[in-house]
Amino acid sequence: MKILRASLSSFDPKTDLIVAIDVLRAYTTASYFFSIGVREIILVANVEEAFKLRKAMPDCLISGEVNGIKVPGFDLGNSPSVAVTQNLAGKRIIQRTSAGTQVVSFEST
Repeated sequence: MKILRASLSSFDPKTDLIVAIDVLRAYTTASYFFSIGVREIILVANVEEAFKLRKAMPDCLISGEVNGIKVPGFDLGNSPSVAVTQNLAGKRIIQRTSAGTQVVSFEST
């Protein structure tokens, strides 16, 4: 077995197995969202896709970051401590992050 730590762009999805560990932000934030009553989280790969999806589904909020910084125009960043202070019961969230949602998007291609 060979274990490498590298960016997603260096992997071949046909031959390589990817294991992503992103528990400190994206998926912790997602679990907090669900714990406070968020109805659905939709993962997207990029900022443009997030805005396009919100245009089609205006009831959604956008959460996430690029390189650790909240994107201008996003409703929420990618912070579990901020997530728990919000009244998001019944809401739908579009989530875009620099690591976690990238892996899910990469795996589905």
